[in-house]
Amino acid sequence: MENFKQKTTRISILLLMFAAAHLSALSQGLSVVEDKSSQTFNCIGRTETEACVRIVANKSLELSFSSSVDAEVYIASKTEVGANIVYELSFPTDKIEYTERRLTIRCQLFPNGETISLLLEPKESLIFNVSVSECYKTVMKDAADLFRQSLYKEAKEEYKKAKECFDAPADGEATVKIFVIDSILNWKKQADASFDLLDYREAREYYNKIIKYNFQDQYALNRSKECAKKYDQHCLDCFSKAEVYFSTGEYRQAKILYDKVIKQNCDQKFTANSRLKEMKVDSIKRLDQSTVFTYEYANNVPIGFSIGSYKNKKGGFFITFKSNTAFFNMIRSQHKKGMRHEANLSAGGNFRPVKNKYVPVWINIGLGYTGIGDYYSYDIIMEGGAAKKIDVLFTGGELPEDYRHIFKHAISPEIGLLGKIPFGPKSSVSLALRYTFQYRIALEVASQDYMKPVAHGFGIGICF
Repeated sequence: MENFKQKTTRISILLLMFAAAHLSALSQGLSVVEDKSSQTFNCIGRTETEACVRIVANKSLELSFSSSVDAEVYIASKTEVGANIVYELSFPTDKIEYTERRLTIRCQLFPNGETISLLLEPKESLIFNVSVSECYKTVMKDAADLFRQSLYKEAKEEYKKAKECFDAPADGEATVKIFVIDSILNWKKQADASFDLLDYREAREYYNKIIKYNFQDQYALNRSKECAKKYDQHCLDCFSKAEVYFSTGEYRQAKILYDKVIKQNCDQKFTANSRLKEMKVDSIKRLDQSTVFTYEYANNVPIGFSIGSYKNKKGGFFITFKSNTAFFNMIRSQHKKGMRHEANLSAGGNFRPVKNKYVPVWINIGLGYTGIGDYYSYDIIMEGGAAKKIDVLFTGGELPEDYRHIFKHAISPEIGLLGKIPFGPKSSVSLALRYTFQYRIALEVASQDYMKPVAHGFGIGICF
């Protein structure tokens, strides 16, 4: 009685194990069913007590076997019969532990396989049919789950397995899925590269392509939102910088940024277009010219010129020379009554205090030299009963043989303003007006009253 109960309990446990293994196998798509309708076959084992198991499977399923109690499963024969392969296995039965034998059957598509329990009696023979229940559908489902989780490489491997299923249809769905995955992986690579290069518009386009095929891809979704935010900020930054350049009259730099705003289809593109129309190509050329040449006039020195570079953004330089006809006559040893010969040379730098297109004004600061002279001759006077030679200012007439000209020297710091006035919206030159204030510091204290301490100068010319 006790042996019967133990045997019944053992059989129940084995049946439960078989059912669990069978359900597990079905979940993987591999099915092993005992064929009770077929007649038993003569078992030819290695010993008289061995039992035999015949496994019948489709040729597409290359099977392998392992046992829980046998070091190696002995395959007595392997024969192709039509579309199937018939495996004949033999197992020893002469030990008690063999009654708890579990045979695991695996194939390439389902490496976990299915485990069945074998309660074999000596010389017993059993037949099992192995098949894959909806192989293609099962593998495709697993691949789709991986795809939804954005595990694209793993999903691609599953789709490859699906193509190898014996029941795979000829419509090529798995092939299409593999192509989509390859495209997604390529889009992701390009999107990340564009993102790193701060090209958020292009990066977002690639991320959105991924989302189109997998709206559950959290990485692409988050990156797309981040790109939209950064793209808007980038557009705003470009437009703001362009507006600064526009307000300071630096139209070349402004045009580059406005063009970028328009090209990237930013929200500010309509304003950028309006700005470009205001600037125009010809006005850009005109306002970027910096060379200024002016005719200079000042009291006693009506002949002069000034040339310099007056840039919109950076500092520039200038040099000025002013003189009169008496100075040139002096060089030619000629003299006219009542005219002092005078020359003024100055140089310095300039800058734009307000960088705004509506305030085209520059400040000049420089240092110069001023020389003023007259012709003198000698006169003889008696002083204390003795003759004394003194200098007498020559005021006209024929110069005596002993004439000489004497220069008084001064250092002349100066400050001034220059303004540009366009001749027209399409003109490539502008009118330039210049004013300078000069203070003269005589090198000899006795000469300070000889020359005016302050001089004003005016200039008119062109900027090109």
